[in-house]
Amino acid sequence: MKTFNQILLDFMQSKKPDELRLGQHAFNFIHDIEPDIANEIRGTDKDCFYSNDKMSEFLEEVNKLYNQKYNL
Repeated sequence: MKTFNQILLDFMQSKKPDELRLGQHAFNFIHDIEPDIANEIRGTDKDCFYSNDKMSEFLEEVNKLYNQKYNL
């Protein structure tokens, strides 16, 4: 199992498709590896899919939920 920091590093090294904004890419990246966490955030005030401005809140929430899920 990876740590959240390893997941974050993988995300930062991933290639963002040209047709996606950063927030869309981030949400899709997390959804691919942790769909239950992404779906828990979907539609909340921390969902960055429609607003890049929510990236930091999104990543903080992913970190929190990931640590809870795996008791880290």
